[in-house]
Amino acid sequence: MNRVSLFVLVVHLVGSASCADRDLSQLSPSQAKEERVQIELAINRDIDILFVVDNSGSMSEEQQSLAANFPQFMDVLSQIDGGLPNVHIGVISTDMGTLGVSTGDTACENPGDRGHLTINNCTGIHGNFLIDVDSDGDGTRDGINYDGDLAQAFACMAQLGDTGCGFEQPLAAMRAALAPDHPTNQGFLRPSAHLAVIFLADEDDCSARDPSLFAPDSPAMGPLDSFRCFEHGIVCDQDASGDPNDERQVGARTHCRPDEDSAMLESVQAYVDFVKALRPGPNQDVFVAGIIGNPDPVAVQLRTPAGGGAPRPDLAPSCSYQGPLGAQTADPAIRIKHLLDQFPGTSTFTSICDDDLTDALQQIAQAMTVLFGNPCLHGNLVDTDPDSAGVQPDCAVSYVTTSPDATQVETALP
Repeated sequence: MNRVSLFVLVVHLVGSASCADRDLSQLSPSQAKEERVQIELAINRDIDILFVVDNSGSMSEEQQSLAANFPQFMDVLSQIDGGLPNVHIGVISTDMGTLGVSTGDTACENPGDRGHLTINNCTGIHGNFLIDVDSDGDGTRDGINYDGDLAQAFACMAQLGDTGCGFEQPLAAMRAALAPDHPTNQGFLRPSAHLAVIFLADEDDCSARDPSLFAPDSPAMGPLDSFRCFEHGIVCDQDASGDPNDERQVGARTHCRPDEDSAMLESVQAYVDFVKALRPGPNQDVFVAGIIGNPDPVAVQLRTPAGGGAPRPDLAPSCSYQGPLGAQTADPAIRIKHLLDQFPGTSTFTSICDDDLTDALQQIAQAMTVLFGNPCLHGNLVDTDPDSAGVQPDCAVSYVTTSPDATQVETALP
């Protein structure tokens, strides 16, 4: 099937013009200033939104803020031309267990949530994710599977608590949840819908590939704690000792990035490839966002265990803030941020260390509007010629058809 787009060329446009209402004639505009806009003639208004929520210790306050500020997120989406898109909204936790290895931590002694969509025992939701759609485009939300208010239903779903495993694996959880053969998530992912994945976490990803990552304390592996995720999953150009391979050395790090050759952690690129394979068309079909710890600065410090004992290497927080429940910190989310960066133009990062998540959720919703296009040109019409008689904007309009072999044909409209 050919894909049809409409290209509009506007001359002398610097800023917000309303849609024109006049007869069009053949034009030969001067292209001294121009704005080129692609408008899909049939806008896809379906979007599946997956929230990946860290449910390890210390995350209750952030979950409460997510729930409280979700209405602002939906308000921005509702302002898209045509109103609220047709949404599926799902929530999963970051708990994927420890690959069957017993760590002695009761929070990790189960196989994890395995990417199962959850409504968190909330009542009034008929299914394991939220549905709110206008099925025939007549302005009536006739496809709804929850009672009451959408924001209230989500607020209940999103507060997963903080009893999950402390080895957070949000990327693995995302892949499990969106796998076509997931046993309980069927129907969430629509083949033709846009896809958005939003991560909320105060630690980096530790998606493991080797069970020995969770082995008992040893000289080779060090103490069994989340520092292993940094030691075996991140590489930096230099540490305080000058040795890039001495991850336990105390001090600052520079140019830290995922270790894509790690034997212990899954490659971040594998998750990027997975998401892109779900939507093999243009990158515009996928949006990813992270409300996470700042990816830098990165430094290793010594920390004395709560129960006493010798100090051990620990990743220093990259940001902090004072919340209602006291001081809150977050670790540098290097792996998650790297995944976001692989979706240029359709991703956004905000710090989880903001006082609340109002701005973060509004920014994410605003950035998501790129998926739906906009049939109007925005900008102020400015006369840049001091000798002219006034603003004389011209535009040229053409159809562009794209064949399956990506051959494009542009035809000017009179």
